[in-house]
Amino acid sequence: MRLQSSSQMQSVVSVATAQKDTQEVFACSLSKLTQKKFESALSEGKDLARRRAVLLIDKQVNALWKESLEKAPIFKDAIQLVLPRGESAKTLPTVETTLRAMSRSGVSRHDHLVFAVGGGALLDVAGLVTSVYNRGVPIIHVPTTLLAMLDATLGGKTGINFLGSKNQVGSFFLPVASLVDISFLQTLAPEQIREGLVEAVKVAFLAGPRELDAMAGNVPKVVEGDGDTTLRTIAAALQAKAAFVKDDLRDLDKRQFLNFGHTTGHALEAVYGGRLSHGDAVGNGMLVACELSLAQRKISRDDYLKLAQVLHSCGFSPLQVGDAESLALMLWQSIAVDKKRRGGKAIFILPHAPGEVAAGPVEQDSFAQAVVNVMQAIPAVIK
Repeated sequence: MRLQSSSQMQSVVSVATAQKDTQEVFACSLSKLTQKKFESALSEGKDLARRRAVLLIDKQVNALWKESLEKAPIFKDAIQLVLPRGESAKTLPTVETTLRAMSRSGVSRHDHLVFAVGGGALLDVAGLVTSVYNRGVPIIHVPTTLLAMLDATLGGKTGINFLGSKNQVGSFFLPVASLVDISFLQTLAPEQIREGLVEAVKVAFLAGPRELDAMAGNVPKVVEGDGDTTLRTIAAALQAKAAFVKDDLRDLDKRQFLNFGHTTGHALEAVYGGRLSHGDAVGNGMLVACELSLAQRKISRDDYLKLAQVLHSCGFSPLQVGDAESLALMLWQSIAVDKKRRGGKAIFILPHAPGEVAAGPVEQDSFAQAVVNVMQAIPAVIK
């Protein structure tokens, strides 16, 4: 992959929320980032930049990048705590173990700066841990997957899975900043790139028709490993997401539109027990939401097929199951404990057109039919 990061810290997007919280995302090369440049970029927080670093790092990322990270100037003399890989880390025992390790290491909210290094699951866990330890320790995100760079690193959502439900326990805690180094993408498998691109397509659809068209043109270059296009895609997705986050940090209004595809997606992840990636789960969830909107005559078939075709260009294909009706029942049982329910009703983000979605209740029979349509009929249409 032709992926190179700049030695400078280039601002990608800055978010200032209605609650006066701020977060800035920088593109940089960690191996070339000097302490002086780091302090300069965090000009309003030089004290933070000079604190001792604490690395909360994914086990697999540590195995792949340990030597490089140890050489990074900003991680000199860092305390390193290794967490389990992926979704398996998103548990209360992991949170407790990490809190104990931080306490034993003497971590303090006044003397340390935590760096969360890993994919979206690691960022979720690290965010929750730092939000409650000492009532809040400053944290910087260092996402290492395309999905995390596009999504989990911005907006301050933290969470772990609980009683079989996705992200049931969590908080809102903005990182001080995020450092995006696309060099990490060199070790990702093609399916992990696809997973990130599905998220990028989701955000592009929410942003509008022009953004969706641009994403359709960028997908092949990102798949080929073009660094400039990859950075542009990350920046565009984060800028679009920032528009939803800045006025609704607590997820009470339009930020909920970012859950497009996630009601079904989270249920799929729960039912498949980690055997289905987040990106593939959300991709299926978006198509189910489109089927629901199509049945209500809220979305045109052309707009629906455009979204399906862009997803297909990422390498995404809908699930194919022998008994979609039984799967729909299991998914509905999971949705019954989804945190997005209101008044006892399942709430879905339903697309009307690129740049236009709405939240609305969905009944079980309608949901079951949409699942059957996606997982038995759609593949022939989008190919």
